[in-house]
Amino acid sequence: MSVGASKLQKEQFRPHKGRFFWLLRAPHWMTSRVLEMSGMKTPSGWDWSFRTYSEVRWTSELDSYLREGKIKNVQHLFASGQLSPFCRAQGSGRSLLHYAICLDRNNQMVDFLLEQGVDPSIEGGLSTSKTPLRLVLEIGRQAASNKLYPLLPYLRCLLRHSQDLVYGNADEAVKGTLSEFHGTSEEFRFLQQHCCPIFYRMPRWARIKVAAQIICDSNHSRYADEANNTPDLIRTVLSKDTLEVQTFQTKFTLPLTPKETTLMHCIAEKLGTTQGFLQMSCRWEIVAYCRYQRFSRPASILCRSRWQAIYESWKSLFFDILPVEGDIHQIVDGKTLLIAFLDGYLASLVSLPESNQALWLGQEIFHVGIRAWLKDMRTAGLNLEELGAHEWRIWKSGKVQMEFNGGVHRLIGIVYGPCPEDWYIWLLEPSDSFVGEFWALVERPAETMPGEWPGE
Repeated sequence: MSVGASKLQKEQFRPHKGRFFWLLRAPHWMTSRVLEMSGMKTPSGWDWSFRTYSEVRWTSELDSYLREGKIKNVQHLFASGQLSPFCRAQGSGRSLLHYAICLDRNNQMVDFLLEQGVDPSIEGGLSTSKTPLRLVLEIGRQAASNKLYPLLPYLRCLLRHSQDLVYGNADEAVKGTLSEFHGTSEEFRFLQQHCCPIFYRMPRWARIKVAAQIICDSNHSRYADEANNTPDLIRTVLSKDTLEVQTFQTKFTLPLTPKETTLMHCIAEKLGTTQGFLQMSCRWEIVAYCRYQRFSRPASILCRSRWQAIYESWKSLFFDILPVEGDIHQIVDGKTLLIAFLDGYLASLVSLPESNQALWLGQEIFHVGIRAWLKDMRTAGLNLEELGAHEWRIWKSGKVQMEFNGGVHRLIGIVYGPCPEDWYIWLLEPSDSFVGEFWALVERPAETMPGEWPGE
């Protein structure tokens, strides 16, 4: 917010339920000191803390020192009084630690800053800021591969200085860092043992919610290596004893959305997304431009094999927990398992240029992925004709979701049979409405233009 030169700047925001921050700062030409007051609601009352620190103008030189692990250069700045471990970046309010963890394998710099007294619980001066630990998990989710940004070195550094980060009940565990995790099973167990030692003794619904949140977040990643880790991670989160219990059709809501879902619906949607990327990887063209020439080649065999492995991994998890005697037509938030799969499958179209989406939907290519999943369902022992008849009745009743991708595509028909090849999913897409407009224009009577010359 803009203030006059003689006024102090006050900011108040509530980044999380039960947490408040107040910042008091003067114009930078007067002083760089900032007063911060924060409050957090705990079972025993409110925990208040006060901090004062200096904000520094961020420079590319300082940024390179922190990101590239140049400890001696940072030590020199500390010794000369040009910088303090408690300084924050002007504007963002982020600590030195936030910038140090932005590069992979920079754990020596992170260790050094923590030893100098940088607080690992600082969220920064913005409502969208994260603690260094949450920022590590966010970067890990966005990284193309766990090998490019391994989490374990940073987890060891940060958790060693975060002894008070412990979740004592199921609600805290679901809303905490475990639900934001994307990495290997080994890294998850390391984080879980520190943050929530009693996680596997908590009610099963807590583990199912954490697993569902991880699956939903992974839908935003198209990186093969990251996605390939997730099914194994989900098995680790659920644990072996949970996999033997038919609790996967229990309805619940996730922390950031009011919509109901089940673990089975989350996995079915993810299965549809990976099947969509698998089909596209078989037809992707990698395009390169050189002056006025255009070169293209199909996506590599390695790319296709990776997405095939991802699909097989999710398929294995799906059929491991598919309820044999359960209701596979359970409607949750307007979705059966088939509709959830279709929702994920169509969502993968977002990555295609708009000019290619109609081509994709209008050809037999669209049904290849759907029939591949139906073939897997038949292999698992399901009767496709009975499945189709039930799904058709539900669709006809209007109880299920009809529109996908924000209304871009609409389900207008289902044709089914005993074999996958008998199935057709009919969709209405935006360009279909142009046909009606064309015939409306043809049937429109001729009109006289005002001011035109009378006809002879």
